Amino acid sequence: MVSNSSEEEKQFEEITAAALLDAIPVGVLVFDEQQNITYLNACFSSLGVLRPKFLEKPVGKSLKDEQLFLSADIRKEIQNLREQFFFEKELGNQKTSDGGEISVFLKGVALFEEENFRGGMLMVEDLKVLGKTNDSNPPLNNESYLNLLQNLSDFMVLTDADGSIGYVFGSQAKTVFRKNIQTGKPEKDLLQRPINEILPQASLGNLEKSLKEIRETKKRSSFLTSFEVEAEEFVFDLQIFPVLAGRREIQFICFFFKDISPYIKEMEHLRQQIDELQFYETITQKASDALLVLNAEGKINFWNKAAEKLFGYSKSEVFNKPFEKFFLSIDHNKLFAIFSYLTATEKYNTSVSIITKQKQKKEIDISFLGTKNRESSQLYVVLCNDITEKIEVERVLRVSEERFRSIVHNASDLICNFSEAGRIIYANPSFLQELGLSEKELSEKKLTDFFETSSAQQKKFSIKQVIQGKVKSAELTFVKKNGGLLEVLGNFSVTYDAQKKLKYIGGIFSDITAKKAFEQELLLMRAIFEASNDGIAVESNNSFVIVNNSFAKIFGYEKGEELLNTNPLELVDETDLLRIRGYTEARARKETAPNHYEFLSRNKNGTQNFIEVSVTSFEFEDDIFFVVISRDVSERKRVQQAIKESEERYRTITENLDDSLWTAERAGNNIRYTFFTTSIEKITGYSQTEFLHDSRYFFKITFPDDFKMIKMRLRKFINNYYKNSEELVFRIIHKQGHLVWIKNKITVTRNQRGEILKMFGLVSDISIQKKAEEEVEKSSDNLKKLNDTKDRFISIVSHDLRTPFSSILGFTDILLNDDEITAEESKQYIGYIQESAQSMLALVNSLLDWTRLQTGRIRFEPAKIDLFEHVKKALEAVAGFAIKKGITLQNLVTDEINVFADKSLLSQIFGNLLSNALKFTKSGGTIAINFAQSDVPRFIEIWVNDTGTGISKENLSKVFDVDAKFTSEGTAGEKGTGLGLSLVKEIVEKHGGKIWVESKVGKGTTFKFTLPKASATILLVDDNKTDRLLYSKILKSFVPDYEIILAGDGAEAWEIIKETSLALIISDHTMPKMNGMQLVKRFRDSSIKGKPHVIILSGDVGKPETLAYNDLGVEYVFQKPVNLTQFKEAIEQSLRKIFTK
Repeated sequence: MVSNSSEEEKQFEEITAAALLDAIPVGVLVFDEQQNITYLNACFSSLGVLRPKFLEKPVGKSLKDEQLFLSADIRKEIQNLREQFFFEKELGNQKTSDGGEISVFLKGVALFEEENFRGGMLMVEDLKVLGKTNDSNPPLNNESYLNLLQNLSDFMVLTDADGSIGYVFGSQAKTVFRKNIQTGKPEKDLLQRPINEILPQASLGNLEKSLKEIRETKKRSSFLTSFEVEAEEFVFDLQIFPVLAGRREIQFICFFFKDISPYIKEMEHLRQQIDELQFYETITQKASDALLVLNAEGKINFWNKAAEKLFGYSKSEVFNKPFEKFFLSIDHNKLFAIFSYLTATEKYNTSVSIITKQKQKKEIDISFLGTKNRESSQLYVVLCNDITEKIEVERVLRVSEERFRSIVHNASDLICNFSEAGRIIYANPSFLQELGLSEKELSEKKLTDFFETSSAQQKKFSIKQVIQGKVKSAELTFVKKNGGLLEVLGNFSVTYDAQKKLKYIGGIFSDITAKKAFEQELLLMRAIFEASNDGIAVESNNSFVIVNNSFAKIFGYEKGEELLNTNPLELVDETDLLRIRGYTEARARKETAPNHYEFLSRNKNGTQNFIEVSVTSFEFEDDIFFVVISRDVSERKRVQQAIKESEERYRTITENLDDSLWTAERAGNNIRYTFFTTSIEKITGYSQTEFLHDSRYFFKITFPDDFKMIKMRLRKFINNYYKNSEELVFRIIHKQGHLVWIKNKITVTRNQRGEILKMFGLVSDISIQKKAEEEVEKSSDNLKKLNDTKDRFISIVSHDLRTPFSSILGFTDILLNDDEITAEESKQYIGYIQESAQSMLALVNSLLDWTRLQTGRIRFEPAKIDLFEHVKKALEAVAGFAIKKGITLQNLVTDEINVFADKSLLSQIFGNLLSNALKFTKSGGTIAINFAQSDVPRFIEIWVNDTGTGISKENLSKVFDVDAKFTSEGTAGEKGTGLGLSLVKEIVEKHGGKIWVESKVGKGTTFKFTLPKASATILLVDDNKTDRLLYSKILKSFVPDYEIILAGDGAEAWEIIKETSLALIISDHTMPKMNGMQLVKRFRDSSIKGKPHVIILSGDVGKPETLAYNDLGVEYVFQKPVNLTQFKEAIEQSLRKIFTK
């Protein structure tokens, strides 16, 4: 202790020593040589580390009998203190009596008087705990207090309330504080000097702040301060607390300096070993990640709780066991290679799979770190992070993200994200397409740049209102790049990040242009309704709900309002009341009733008129409404009656004719039909009325292939002023769907300018006559084809059979006439005869197969065939011959693939190609069959490859030519007919494929051909969800082996068609985005090869649509509800025509 010798200072020392010992933030316990407690300060009691026995009246109790601390037994250390003088021990985390938690570190010091052991002192440091003076402890004598204080602290200063130093304690008082910090000169005595003179300049601000706080609150304060002494830096944790007298007046201020320099140096030493990131990563992951420690031999020395949880093995099960026993993918050699790697670097990372004790497979990340223990033994720290769940979550997130991205990307609505300033961050393809912008152009735009500025509603819209939540949706008008307008309904959502900052605003804009147009159309229809000269009324539940003025005037009323809520039957005369009531009741029951009829009216003034009405119906909110359009036809009825009497005289004559008479007259610049006899319906299926109402009806039912010819001949006839008659022969489509051949004889009358005034025609059905002519022509073509085939057959037979017959006759003649030939020669000649006979048989078989193909008499029944199994059987069929020649056969068709082919004909393809390959391949060679996807999506490419003699370049063009009959002897002298490859070419082409050959002399030959894949997918396109479900079920019952995929509109279907091999497409007509006709046109004009057939199935196709589809090559067009028998037949026919391109 450093002090002056004055009596006043000694008195000051004696008064304050006891108070300081209780006030300092260090737990102090003193015991005598018998290990009995002689003193325990308040701080020691408040730490919560003592057993309950030692909390009440601890003085006099023995430390020998029972354990002092809750978490540790130090009796052995106390017993050895006499010899060891000093010990340190960490007691771990402890709960304090006031509810806190601290990490407690214990120091033990032996106390000697001269050379005699007098006991010891235990010190526990907790700078956060300050206790009150324990009055139960008896006071030590002043000298003992001062000795304790001297031993307790590194450096402690006691000042008066004004900060003037009165006492200085501690081991470092003369080491660190021997110089004045402010002047740097030696300090002989620190007493009576201000406290700020012993602190560095950098700490004076903290000192002033702490003293002010202590004087105001009477509570302790602390901060870190550092001193540099002879180039060595000392860091102290300075605790400042007041010592209070009565009335809580500050008597003294204690400055307790705790030297933490060793801890700082130790930390710096650790940072030199590993970088800061690894250090903190190791610390933070210690609790959650599995941690292992390996010794230099690769055996496990440490295994934490997380490792037990991860691997399922307890610490005892793995201790001192080889690392590779639990990490099968890292063997002993690899482990030591990692150890070697760590000598040059600090860390080694890898990922491996492990099998836990419970036989579970897990994926983990491993980090190896090299280190040494206190004895400098090499150790390796292994950190294991279980990433199994992370990998699965990442996979699920990727799938979910792709699914969401696909939904947004393919959405028909316009979707975009934009910033608070309106800058567009993202937009989906629909947004770009609808507004006609590229991504680059969009990046330069704000959302408000697309607004149509004249719109009053848009002037009120602001992004700020969206952010404030005042606007969730709004109707807006966008201006497209081409100047067009797009009406949209925008729905908005605001997205914030984790810090509650606005991230972006999402907008989904639905096209309501059609809706707005519909609203305008409703307004227009209302205006038309009011202005119409025809009477229009709407009735429901037997009363008028809407009536225009024209309707009212027909029945003698002034205004339509007069008839509201009136029963329509009140306007019908008694003579027709029963009939009209029957119509009305039938319509109410949804039964068949006329929708166009006439009746005699009962007017307001009692008069009667003939009224013509047209009735249509619609449903709205479960009610049925009937729209009635009325005309007064009284005058027309009187004219019709006169005409009727005139026409009846001619009808009897014309109606008994099989041919149909018709007339037409000029009306302005057009010529319109005026008359047809009833026979026209027998011929065409359409009534007179249908022709009379549409002057172009004949053109609409004309078969598309004949339309251009008829139009051209009629134009020439009309423009030829000198010609007054013409005869046209063409086909029409009957109302029932079949073709009818007709002859239309036309006679005209012209004016002086040559213009046609009237036309008279006679239409005759000549279908039977044309059919007979076609049969005769077809028979003639077949006879010619058969004759050509016969000539080719005879040519080949006469040429190719001559050689084997000559050989047979030559050798039989020798055998019969030469008596001197030996038995050996006879056997040889007979062998030649047998060889010639076999050659002749092979030639005859090939010729028969070829001629059957040429004449169409061979059965052709394509079906789904497993290519692997078929190739396997084909190779087995020639395996014997291959073994005999020593040739290796390979089936390289490993994938599961099906082709659509005739099984028998496919066997002939492989049989001929394999025989050909065997013939020209030497012993030791190889023949292989393999396949790949063709350039045409619906076809696969198959090849038969050999390592034989090859074909010269000049002969490659002859191999498939039946007239060339290219053949040569095989490697073992085998003969050929020269027709096998021609037959293969015919079969491949019959399947819709093609065949070619690639060869190099001496290297081998590869025959490649294509066959159609057995597509088992049908695409059903319909925008009605209910119909999609219904007809998908029907299709599945028709063709259970086919997969049915669905599309909601033409645009979606087109994307599927581009990516998928299809067997058939069945499409609706009217659909959003892209209708059926647009889809068929795009499909027809595309470069897609192997196009499937298309069937149209719709609820709104008429004859014009049917004809238009026929022009596009669609054979079958059905109206919903469809006749299932006809529908099924059309599907089967289309699937059988799979080879049509």
